[in-house]
Amino acid sequence: METYNKIVIITVISVLLALSLSLCSISHAETGDTWINLHLKSWHLDDYWREDVFYTVENGENSFTKATYIPHTIQHKHNESNLGLGLTHEWIDHLDIRAGAFKNSFDHTSIYTGIGWHTSYDKTFSATLQVGIASGYKDTPTGGDSLLIGYIIPTIGIGIDKYRAEIGYIPAMGESKSGVFTLSIMIKL
Repeated sequence: METYNKIVIITVISVLLALSLSLCSISHAETGDTWINLHLKSWHLDDYWREDVFYTVENGENSFTKATYIPHTIQHKHNESNLGLGLTHEWIDHLDIRAGAFKNSFDHTSIYTGIGWHTSYDKTFSATLQVGIASGYKDTPTGGDSLLIGYIIPTIGIGIDKYRAEIGYIPAMGESKSGVFTLSIMIKL
C-alpha cells in the first residue's frame, strides 16, 4: 500500500506539472480555449467485473484469501457514477492537453493526463481522439499489477455556445471483457 501511495503522489505531481505547462502555454498561444470537464457517468457493456480469490479452510472455518487452494470468482457491480473534474486547454489548433481526476468504475480515484486531437470545438459537432495515462486501476481487471495504464478514447461531441457534451467509448482492456461508454460535460472558461 505504501508503494501505491508513492505512485499516487508521483502521479499528482506529474498532473500538476502538466497543468502548469499548459497554463504557461496559455500566455504564448494566440488562440486557445480552456475548458472545465465535468465527468459524470459511464455505461458498461458488462454490468459486473470479476475478482478471482482463493477459497481455503483454516481451523475448520471458511475464509477468503489471496493465498492458495480452490479458486473462486466474486462478481462486483461497476460503479457507473464517475464524478470528477478536469481541465482541457487547446494548446494549438486541433490539439489539446488535458488532466483531471474522477471516481473510476472500480470505486478508486483515478488521476489522468493526456492529449486530444479534435476536429473543432467551434463547430456544433466534433470528434476527438484522446490518448494518455491514468492511475487508480491497480489490482483491477483493467490494470492488473500496473500502477498506471494507457488509454485511447474516441469521443463525439455536441456543443452550443460555451457548453459541450462528449460521449466517449473505451474498448475492453486487460482482463476486462467490458467496453465502456462515458459522458462528460465541457464548459468553456
